[in-house]
Amino acid sequence: MGLFDTVNNVADVLTSDAGKQLAKGIASNLTGTDFPQTEKDYDPKLVEALRFVAGNALASGRTNIDYGDYPNLPDGTPMKDFVNSSKARGGFSNFFEQVADNPFAIAAFTIGSGKIEVDKKGNVYLVDRYDFNKSNTTSGSDLYSYARRAAGALLSGKGNTVRIYLGKKSEIMPEIVDVGNNFD
Repeated sequence: MGLFDTVNNVADVLTSDAGKQLAKGIASNLTGTDFPQTEKDYDPKLVEALRFVAGNALASGRTNIDYGDYPNLPDGTPMKDFVNSSKARGGFSNFFEQVADNPFAIAAFTIGSGKIEVDKKGNVYLVDRYDFNKSNTTSGSDLYSYARRAAGALLSGKGNTVRIYLGKKSEIMPEIVDVGNNFD
């Protein structure tokens, strides 16, 4: 991968939902203003990725998503490792190459984890607070690790409210068929 490709990937990530939410998160923490975020503030591909991730969590009986609910990256790296370890990120250009044009990776770096709420009508929402969590588990000595730890130390606070409508539970959850059901 050449310098042009690296610069192009960096630009793609910084102008993606991850970059936009980072800017809004910084503005929120500096001004104390909540800039509520809904599905309308995100690329439809990212919302679709979050539907998949929430479906994984709900199928396992949980009402929260974490990095283990995301699919592995195309090279086989688990998303949890990629988010939390500079070794898994493999350097500056690899980080941006893996994240650019990958809605699951962008979702992991934009939302990451959060709570799933299902209302009485079966509407599913992903709820979070974009607050630069002080207790983040990012380790390593790469630029992302330093930036993430600095943001957690300096900007952790109220943050922006995130409430993303993901659709109906019946659309997100795979249909579970009881063993022995002969569909009579």
